[in-house]
Amino acid sequence: MIKGMDELLKRLGGIQKAMEDVDTIVARHAFMAEREAKRNLTKNRSVFTGTLRNSITTRKLGWAMWVVGTSVKYAPFVEYGTRPHRPPLRPLVEYVRLKNRMGTVHSMSPRKKQRLFAMARGLQRKIERDGTEPHPFMRPAYEMVRFQLRDALVDKLAGALKGR
Repeated sequence: MIKGMDELLKRLGGIQKAMEDVDTIVARHAFMAEREAKRNLTKNRSVFTGTLRNSITTRKLGWAMWVVGTSVKYAPFVEYGTRPHRPPLRPLVEYVRLKNRMGTVHSMSPRKKQRLFAMARGLQRKIERDGTEPHPFMRPAYEMVRFQLRDALVDKLAGALKGR
């Protein structure tokens, strides 16, 4: 028998066990990033209907490959903001109506309806002039988790190499 072979095999077994744990560590941190992204949306007051927050999910792509994301089309506009542009009026009318709890358009008096459209047009002009401000929620979550993930992986693999 070669001198030190038992120790080498023991350490290789430890490395194999550590590699099996890597996927679990990455998954734990991916779900941590998901929770933090949802928390960020609430913190920066970007939750209106809850659609965006509820759409943030974590899924496995492969071994130690996890993705946190959303399929909501307007998510990048919330994250990064927009440059000045002229948004369509109809979604702004709906937003203003819901935000101000104005009831259904069909049940509104002509005066209330006129006020609703004036508010929506005002919002449209503001976006046309200034764009929208960014409200980052994914990037801060990633930044919070990435160093924690790195440290957890380094600790796990270093421990395996040292035979712990």
